[in-house]
Amino acid sequence: MPKPVTDYFEHKHAGRHILVWNRKVKLPIECGGPQAIQEGYCTACKMTQQIDTFGNTDQYICAECGKEVTVIGAGKRTKIADDGFVTLFEKQGENAVATVYRYESEISAEKESKSPYAHWNVSDWRRVWPIEKYVYTKEGNFARHRYVTSYFGYGATEYTDKWHRVDRVRHTKGYGDHTIFDMTELQGTVLENSHFDVYIEMMHKRYVHVRSDGDPIKYCDLYTKYPGMENLLLNGFNKIVEEKVDGSKAATMALRLKGNCKPSDILGLNKAEQRICRAEQWNCKKLYCYKLLRTPSYTPTQAEYDTMEAVMFRTTKDTARDFTNYCAGDFKKGVRYINAQKRDRKRAVVTIVNLWRDYLSMSEKLGEDIESPHRRYPKNLQREHDRVVQKTEFLESETLKAGFQKLAADFAPFAYEKDGLCIRIAESEKELIVEGKILNHCVGGYGKSHCEGRSIFFVRRADAPDTPLYTLQVELKRKSKLQLHGYGNERDGKPIPQEVTAFISDWLQNVLLRYDVQTHTFTEKRKKTKAASAA
Repeated sequence: MPKPVTDYFEHKHAGRHILVWNRKVKLPIECGGPQAIQEGYCTACKMTQQIDTFGNTDQYICAECGKEVTVIGAGKRTKIADDGFVTLFEKQGENAVATVYRYESEISAEKESKSPYAHWNVSDWRRVWPIEKYVYTKEGNFARHRYVTSYFGYGATEYTDKWHRVDRVRHTKGYGDHTIFDMTELQGTVLENSHFDVYIEMMHKRYVHVRSDGDPIKYCDLYTKYPGMENLLLNGFNKIVEEKVDGSKAATMALRLKGNCKPSDILGLNKAEQRICRAEQWNCKKLYCYKLLRTPSYTPTQAEYDTMEAVMFRTTKDTARDFTNYCAGDFKKGVRYINAQKRDRKRAVVTIVNLWRDYLSMSEKLGEDIESPHRRYPKNLQREHDRVVQKTEFLESETLKAGFQKLAADFAPFAYEKDGLCIRIAESEKELIVEGKILNHCVGGYGKSHCEGRSIFFVRRADAPDTPLYTLQVELKRKSKLQLHGYGNERDGKPIPQEVTAFISDWLQNVLLRYDVQTHTFTEKRKKTKAASAA
């Protein structure tokens, strides 16, 4: 075991606590008879002794070693347990190696029997062992670990005595308890100019109340692939570096690390913009949105940043893509239009974007010219949306017609009735259009999605099966609910009744999860999938 790791472990655990417990001793009657005493086990000198009566967490001077220790516990069973990770960076030949050590300790006291005169047995064990190694070479990085994933639990691991090589350095969130390193000893390796000590110091300053070394293993892996990480760190773009190490999706979208070393090339900002980014500590989402919105003579407002972020990162991938296409490169105008509709209609950004997207999609389907500004950015979006919904004709192609017919035949067993409600699958695109018109929402344009597996089901009263009530969309492959809406997508503020949501949950559990799509039969036992919690 390397001495730095052993020294850290001993420093962390030695001379800190004393376990105490109560016990009675038998004395002659002339000496007072049975008396209650308090005994304790000092973790510094590992000696058991009789001590004065103290309360929990009081300070006490050990009579054996003279060290000041903290009193812990008093009862039928006492225990001090601790575990964690220590990461040691060292040089091995021309390579730099980061070894992750796991430490565990437990000190406990337990009575031999239930008798008040019984002695207490003390168990004191501690161990440290290496579980992972990360090797940084000039040819490429790789990892070795000493555990395998257990088949009897979710994410559980089972430690082995053999090292297994892994070609991809994983994200090691949680292994930043403490890092031991000496940058002078890493000279001549690929990490000599990585400045990961600056990264650790940055994380300490950011998380003042909770000590955190961050993830130096992942940072070093990124540095060996993209040396520009060091320049971002030294130039003060701390938040961006932290998000990239954490594996943020926005960081991948906003940064251009491959082949670039200069911050201006990586960030896509000039010097003046870099000063603002550094001073305000932009995150990757704001950086990405700024680059989409900026023009030579225009500075986006905070409200425009927030709207752009909501569109690009809080909606689906398809919605963000369609928004990009419909803006035709003029994101400033698109964001200002969304904000204006938000103020006038008092709705959330995501709702406005989806409404605008559906309006333009249906307008294209009808052959309307959406290139003109008054068509692309209508002043009254809701009115225009309702107009194209009502104007949508039955344009079902032969492919869609065949898809509807196949789904209607295959999934007829999905029909279900309980507690005065019933549910069935949509049988034609015409039914979707009628449903959308009556309930004043845009399900009429979902014919293609329906045939591709994101299918539509009608929820109605059992005594009025032909009257639209609620519309449910389900992902058939994953067997999970996507969305459930009634009249006007609940724009009137009335929530979906509890009886309807309970009916949908019951249908998911007892019908959808039990249905085998390939054999068109129901299983005896319900399949355990994530859809159970989605209900």
